[in-house]
Amino acid sequence: MSTIASRSVVPQTTIVQVVAVKKPDGNGYDIRSFPNRIVVDSNDAVLIFQLVDPTSADVVFLPPTVTPVGQDQLSTLAISRDGKRLLMSDLDSVSGIYHLILRVKDASGAIYTHDPEVVNRPDTTR
Repeated sequence: MSTIASRSVVPQTTIVQVVAVKKPDGNGYDIRSFPNRIVVDSNDAVLIFQLVDPTSADVVFLPPTVTPVGQDQLSTLAISRDGKRLLMSDLDSVSGIYHLILRVKDASGAIYTHDPEVVNRPDTTR
């Protein structure tokens, strides 16, 4: 008798580390994310973005924007109380590339952006 393993009910969780480092001339920040291209291949995936060292202590997330406008794949989000983590879900029911414009601000109130791609590849075997 063969047994078929059931699919995990735990959604894919991707943790994206974001680094914002002051530019050498002091004007703005170099912002990078690891990975910079986030591939989602599981329905109802969870995306967690976290600001990590050597990011300046005064840099926090603001709500991001998503393009294309009107997309229905990336959910509303939550930002942690300290502003260092941003959490959202990805329905991943439609293939496509979404540009998530991450926004951060520092103590001066200046806002800086970074644009990692979110690539949806729905699991078509279900």
